[in-house]
Amino acid sequence: ISCPSAGNCVAAGKFTNATGGLEAFTQTQTNGSWATAIPATFGANVQNAIPDAYFFSISCPSAGNCVAAGKFTNATGGTEAFTQTQTSGSWANAIPATFGANVQNASPSAYFNSVSCPSAGNCVAAGQFKNATGDLEAFTQTQTNGSWANAIPATFGANVQDTSEYGFFDSISCPSAGNCVAAGQFRNIAGDYVAFTQTQTSGSWANAILATFGVNVQNAVPNLFFSSISCPSAGNCVAGGRFKNATGGLEAFTQTQTNGSWATAIPVTFAANVQNTTEFALLSSVSCSSAGNCVAAGYFTNVAGDTEAFTQTQTNGSWATAIPVTFAANVQNTRPDSYFFSTSCSSAGNCTAAGIFKNATGGYEAFTQSITGSIEAPPVAPPVVTPAPTVVTPAPTVVTPAPNVVTPAPNVVTPALTAVTSKATSIKLPMFYISSGELTVSQKTALKSLVSKSGKRAKFVITGSAGKLPGVSDPAVKALATKRGEIAKAYLIKLGVSKSKITIQVKITNQGIVPKTKILAKYLVSQ
Repeated sequence: ISCPSAGNCVAAGKFTNATGGLEAFTQTQTNGSWATAIPATFGANVQNAIPDAYFFSISCPSAGNCVAAGKFTNATGGTEAFTQTQTSGSWANAIPATFGANVQNASPSAYFNSVSCPSAGNCVAAGQFKNATGDLEAFTQTQTNGSWANAIPATFGANVQDTSEYGFFDSISCPSAGNCVAAGQFRNIAGDYVAFTQTQTSGSWANAILATFGVNVQNAVPNLFFSSISCPSAGNCVAGGRFKNATGGLEAFTQTQTNGSWATAIPVTFAANVQNTTEFALLSSVSCSSAGNCVAAGYFTNVAGDTEAFTQTQTNGSWATAIPVTFAANVQNTRPDSYFFSTSCSSAGNCTAAGIFKNATGGYEAFTQSITGSIEAPPVAPPVVTPAPTVVTPAPTVVTPAPNVVTPAPNVVTPALTAVTSKATSIKLPMFYISSGELTVSQKTALKSLVSKSGKRAKFVITGSAGKLPGVSDPAVKALATKRGEIAKAYLIKLGVSKSKITIQVKITNQGIVPKTKILAKYLVSQ
């Protein structure tokens, strides 16, 4: 949702239409009144006959002037990133992202995760696309004075990015036209997954910059990503996400840019005996009302092993200790289970965070918590209501993010590996669970055996699985599943299998269900 002024907002998302198709849609509030929601519209022969479209982000610099961004299925069944622009209250037809010749794959697979518009007609959208060689790259597309330029992949310095590109942008923030910072994750030359930012200045993109940490803070095998970024003015930003620390714990962290220079990234800090000794935390959202004045929000595992929403406040450039969410007596469950997914700050010290929590009777409710000045007001929750389980009331086993379900790091990797051939001969391999972001010795041995039997010229199909969770977008789940498959692909390439012989498929399981894909290999020794 985006609200440029009080009473003037536009919300964007998806709905199931009368025939069962999925359509992107928006709903506009004008002077406090909501109009009827409307589906996104496309030109003739652009959208698939069976719609499958989503809006994942919207930005409105002024009332009646917005851009929504997401993904849709085109007429031939490919997945394309797209935007739809509202001008003076009227929506134009949605348009797919465009690329230069031989940049996007002939079978497109792309989406926009985030869009930011500092003024009407001047926006940048960011996400992920499949390039001509079949690899996945982070990319942006810039709108200037109402016209969209061709989309461009993120660029890196020499010997920084892996030769088999992998990356995505999760968030972008543009304080003024032509001045933006996008944040996300990519795979470096060593095969590790690293958080990075890319800065646009006066319309030109610099090479991407990796997140940096102090000595002995980050794990020797990096595994981190940025999930949110906020830039109140050009050169002044805060990005937040999750990283794996030196001992293997997963911590929330921030990195601050001041006058164009990035400081070293720092973990979120908690008071003594608040955070669990086995760290598990994530910053979902960051909002900065002015340079050095921000609030970050997310969730963490407390000392008792329960999940709690939390906020952390930056004042004049300094971060205070993170604060768990508080509720009035008998509102929250005795075993907390709460999450912040978004926060917005209208001015320094005046912010609201929103998410879900488990109430005293075990149901799940939406809630907000506001900060006025430097005082956090008690969360505002609606009366206890138990909605339909498929909409708002996930079973506790779904919402509670066990580390092997929620962590958008490859520690629950379950790629199903199949070497596809014309004979029915087959071998079964054990399920792959990867805790360090790489294959174990036994898993590598199993793959070596498979390649030895099938031959390097056989065709291999890898299926990476991921489970949905509340607050995690479909593109993020899909990206995680793809990343999991990429680990197996990378090792096959090391064994001498050509990239052209390897295909990655994605399987998305029901919300919160641990992937249980079996690994089966069917092979034929190449003739």
